[in-house]
Amino acid sequence: MHFGMNTFTDSEWGTGHESPTTFAPTSLDTSQWARVAKDSGFSLVILTAKHHDGFCLWPSKYTDHSVKFSPWKNGTGDVVHDFVDSARAQGLDVGLYLSPWDRHEHTYGRDLPYNEFYLGQLQELLRRYRT
Repeated sequence: MHFGMNTFTDSEWGTGHESPTTFAPTSLDTSQWARVAKDSGFSLVILTAKHHDGFCLWPSKYTDHSVKFSPWKNGTGDVVHDFVDSARAQGLDVGLYLSPWDRHEHTYGRDLPYNEFYLGQLQELLRRYRT
């Protein structure tokens, strides 16, 4: 499932400079996504938790480019949490994609600082959502 900032910017490629306030779903229903996947015969669903634009669909403590800084649910929303719970409720296995390229993060291209940043986000996903 590829849902994120570009859903709202109508762009194929995000730049990482999009304002988090652009992310403003009005009727997000991850349960519907999971039902459709299950009804279509899927056994595994994968969500792009962060694409190369760097926008995180969970409230990452490592960036200001996330749902935490969006108006959606007054900054308390967590698409990854909702998606994982909905998929598991349908008996689906869950995977998360975390892009290794982050156009928003200023340490990108500097090996050690960026690797520490990336590892921090990866650990957040693994610990919070057990995927």
